[in-house]
Amino acid sequence: MRRLLAAEGILLVNTRWLSRARWLALAACLALAGCVADDKVSSPPSSVVRTTQSSPSRAAATTEPPIPVATTLVPPPGPLIGVAVPEGRIETIRAIEADVGETMHLIRLFRRWEDDLGASDVALIQAEGRAVHLSVRPVRKDGTPIPWVEISTASEGTLLHDEMVAWADDLIALGPDLRFTLNHEPETRDSAPNGTALEYRAAWRRFVELVRDRGGDDIDMVWTVGVDSLASGSGESWYPGDDVVDVIGADLYNWYTCQGTDRPWVSFDTLIEPAVRFADDRARPLALPEFASAADPANEQRRVGWMDAAVDVLIGWDEGPYRAVDLDYVAWFDVTAPGGTYPECAWSHRSDEPTRRAFSRMVRDLVGR
Repeated sequence: MRRLLAAEGILLVNTRWLSRARWLALAACLALAGCVADDKVSSPPSSVVRTTQSSPSRAAATTEPPIPVATTLVPPPGPLIGVAVPEGRIETIRAIEADVGETMHLIRLFRRWEDDLGASDVALIQAEGRAVHLSVRPVRKDGTPIPWVEISTASEGTLLHDEMVAWADDLIALGPDLRFTLNHEPETRDSAPNGTALEYRAAWRRFVELVRDRGGDDIDMVWTVGVDSLASGSGESWYPGDDVVDVIGADLYNWYTCQGTDRPWVSFDTLIEPAVRFADDRARPLALPEFASAADPANEQRRVGWMDAAVDVLIGWDEGPYRAVDLDYVAWFDVTAPGGTYPECAWSHRSDEPTRRAFSRMVRDLVGR
């Protein structure tokens, strides 16, 4: 959820279920009250370091925040625009922003269970005015998966339970403008060693309840699967329940011939439709934590057209056929396939010059709308 931080004192406004019209009215009202002046917003507070005695802390290190270029404390109408950058290095993010001359609203990050958030750039990413959506995969540094059933049944005093508490406290320390996912895309083969759909649902519920019990009610829990599973209906079996999900996340890709497959070219509009239906049925906002299109080697302008059409849908969201569903944010998956095994999976905006220009237009249009 988004919150407004008043310049004087603390004024926290829960806006999760506000329409954008009401949001704009609220923002204007707060501006007249002195919450926002001269088109500037107060800087986010430094992260609070929280630790547990039984497990090393992963809390974000306290950082003196510079004046942010952009901020999600008073978000624009319509979806936020961001990028998914798995390594999450601040220099990578700044370089992407330098390419387009804009600061991203949100950064999508991925971590493993034993990663140290305090040694990462998460706090700095926030301090410079960007929101964060953080995923944690239950896999140890040596590659050993942590079974979901062990998460759902961990007893107090055990190492795993202490680790769960440490993660909960570290997430809470990152503040209310945080989105979190436990094990994104659980339905894929990468997550198969962790267990079954039933075990995943139980693990999700146990972890969310732990975070909330420790004071993390303001963290948006973004349940995230691939859009293909929503289209096929198989995603339903992985859904843990409306009471423990705040936002529906759908990773959306036009794969085409990527990964050596021979799939048809699919438009953004067609791909997003089942995700919108799923979110609408559950009265939940929708996010696209990862979205991108493969290139067509025979036509370098084809991906450009796909991206431009996606922007048209996103900009016109509130007047279009999907307006009944609140679109929280979208993040371009800005990486190339690991190791270059499948060079046709070059999602990066720097893959070629037409894609770079289309990406720049997309970001500027969505940031400046």
